[in-house]
Formats: sequence, C-alpha cells, structure tokens
Amino acid sequence: MLAISLFFYTILTILSLNLPFFSDGIVQSSQAAQWFYEHYFQAFFLPESQNPGHPPFWGMYLATWWKILGQKLWVSHLAMLPFLMGIAWQYFYIARYFVQGYQLVFAMIFLLIEPTLLALSTQVTPDIALLFFFLLALRGLLYQKNGLLILGLCAMPLLNTRGIMLVAVIGLMHMAVIFFTEKRKWNRSFILVYIPVFLVIFAWLLTHYLHSGWIGFNREEMPWQASFEKVGIVGFIKNWAILGWRFLDFGRVALWLVALIIVVRIIRKELTVTSTFWLLICLAFIQVLVFGPVITRYVGTLQHRYLLPSFLLFGIGLVYSLQFMKNRYVAYTLFGLCFVSMLNGHFLIYPDKVSQGWEASLAHLPYFELNKKMTAYVFENNLNPNEIAVGTPQKYKLMDTELEPSNWKYLDHTEVDVHQYPYVIYSNISNDFDPIYDELHDSWILEKEIQGGGIVMRLFKNPQ
Repeated sequence: MLAISLFFYTILTILSLNLPFFSDGIVQSSQAAQWFYEHYFQAFFLPESQNPGHPPFWGMYLATWWKILGQKLWVSHLAMLPFLMGIAWQYFYIARYFVQGYQLVFAMIFLLIEPTLLALSTQVTPDIALLFFFLLALRGLLYQKNGLLILGLCAMPLLNTRGIMLVAVIGLMHMAVIFFTEKRKWNRSFILVYIPVFLVIFAWLLTHYLHSGWIGFNREEMPWQASFEKVGIVGFIKNWAILGWRFLDFGRVALWLVALIIVVRIIRKELTVTSTFWLLICLAFIQVLVFGPVITRYVGTLQHRYLLPSFLLFGIGLVYSLQFMKNRYVAYTLFGLCFVSMLNGHFLIYPDKVSQGWEASLAHLPYFELNKKMTAYVFENNLNPNEIAVGTPQKYKLMDTELEPSNWKYLDHTEVDVHQYPYVIYSNISNDFDPIYDELHDSWILEKEIQGGGIVMRLFKNPQ
C-alpha cells in the first residue's frame, strides 16, 4: 500500500501541474516566492506589506525551484511532490505502529481519500510541508527515534508560526504516549529532545522582533489582518460550534456515525477496549486542546487545513476500532460507508451566504475554468478590469495566480466603494460578499452568468 500511495501522489501531482495558485497559497507561496525570486535572495525578510510573521524559508524554497527549472506552474507543483511522498511514507509507519493487516490497508486508503488532504495535495501550499514535518516528528516519537523527532520539531516553526503550536501538540502527545505505554518511562531525555526546538523558536522570534519590532500576527498591515479580528463571547461560542462542524464537514459525518456505534457498544460493555485505543483517542484530539482556545478567538482562523493532523489521527483511530467488530464484513461495510461519504463530500456545495472552505475539498476545481471564461468575456467586450470589483481569489494579479507576466487585475471589492464602479463580478467561491450580496442580486443588472460544478460567476452591471 505504501508503493501505491507514492504512485497515487505522483499521478495526482502530474494531473495538477497546470492548476493556478489558490486560496492562501497565493500569498504564502506565489507572492512570497516571487519576491525572493525577483530580488535574487538579497534580503532575508519579506517587505512589511507582505510580512505575515512567518519565517521566509517556504518562499525561498519555492523560489529556488524556480531558479533551477523556471518560474512555471508545473515547477511549483513539482516542488510539492517530495512532501506529498514524505507524508505517505511517514503516515504508513505511524499507521503500522497501531494497526496491521486489512486495517493497515484501510488506514492507507483513508489517507488517500481524506477530503482536505486530497484537495491541498493539488495546490501549492506550505500546509503540506508542515504536515510532513509533523508526521515525521510523530513517527520519531512513536518509534523512539530522537533524530527524526528533533528534525520534525525544528522544521515546523521555520515553516510557519503555526508550527510553534504544533510543537506544543507533539509535546502533549509525548506525555500521552508515556502515560499509556508501559514500556515508556519518564526521564530527562523527554526534556532534552525539546531543547533544540526551543532554541529555534527563540532565535526566530528574537530575530523577527529585532527586524520588525513585533511578535505574533495581529497587526493592521498584515496581508490578512481582517481574519484576526477578535470575536465576542457569542462569537467565541459560535466558533466552537463551527470547529465541531469542521470534523463533520465534507463527508466526515459518516466517520462519526461509525464512532458513535463503537461508543455505544463500549458503554453497553459489549467491547473491552485497550490502552492503545485510548492513546489513539488522545492523539486525535490533543490538537483541539491546543488550537481550539486560540483559533476560536478570531473571525477567520477556523480553517479545515489547520486540523489536518487531527483528521488523519482520528482516521487511524477509527480504523483501529473496527477490530472490535466480531464480523469482519461488518467492518468492511462500515469503512465502505466512510469511503463513499468522504468522496461524496467533494460535491457538497453550501448555499451562497454560507461560507465554505473551498480550498479544503475538490469542489473548488471548476473555478479555474470558469474564471478563464469570465476573463475571456471581459476581454471580448472591451471591459476595463480596473473598473470591475471582485472578491477572493479573483482579486489577485494573473502573475500571482498563474505566473503569467501581467499586472492585469480586477479591483478588490472590500477595498473600494462598489457603487462608484460600473461592474461587479460575484462568485460563490468568495466568502466575502455578504455585505453586498442582497443589493447585487436585487438591484444590479445581471449581464453575464457562467456556472459549472456548483460554482457560479455573475457579472453585474451598476444600474446607476
């Protein structure tokens, strides 16, 4: 199954070679790498207008590939392949630590069909590299390979400041493994292996502070400052509900139905679970304990991709629990239900006013072709893009999304008064149209509509 997984990601990468940058990958991958590429790595930090507080190494990594093979979309996707294959490799050993036989086969199938991982595997995003190093650290932890553990721990904070939180997740997982594993004992090596990553974190935060004068992420000039507006008590409670929904979204609800069956049987004392079962439960939800209190405080930080480690570990836990089914064919049927449900999740499209994690499922793929058709219509009718307001991700330059040398771009509708412009392009791929959605559909003139695969684009003309 490992060989099949490696082959799967190779084919998936080949099929994705011409896909444009999408979602946060536009800022974190394309724009960051362009700056280093164009400036020949002459500076270590991104300019303040582009600085999100993350270390610059991901942008440098991608820019290096461009310097060697050319600044092309296919090169960008090819740069993802080592991390995708690394994810399959590390996940295989993590799964094999807990399950064997048909359960290991199920676990590897789960890896390949996990909706958010599958969707991100078609994109150029540092989240894939971050997941690889997390799994590398977890494998080192489980197999007591301190070299792998230290490497994974030190790499995560150097990719993304969220990696600092994942270091805390690994630390708590380390405690859980010691608690549930009789052969593991508390000793000083538990602390010693974390000293290198503490030094890495301290060095980065100090270096960034000396350069920029701030630590963290919540500041007015950052690229996605609006996402870090704090919510009140009601918003905080609502965000916890949304966080819970993230674990049900895109067909994962079937996993929870199977988990409910297991829980009911445990409560009825029809099953005797092992310490390994409880360890897997802890590993699956430790990330929620670390991330939950942080990401639920803000408006736009409840991203599916943040929870990938939990999704994958929950899947292993579910596969492990199938052994409690006395009839193997019942286990096959339950896993088949999960398989079909998660694949079907890619076709889930919410109503227009309900925000959807487009980058977290393959539902976003029709967008690229629809966007080309709408752009062609704009060209054919001699419309000025500087007079057309759009949302994310259409607001970015072609160079940022498709690496085409052009400064041609639309207006960002959140930064202008749309009433002063003749056109607005609405698309349900954007989650930021709520303030003007009703006005557009009730008062503006629909000039052109293109739709496909559940995604719609509408060119509205100002009635004034």
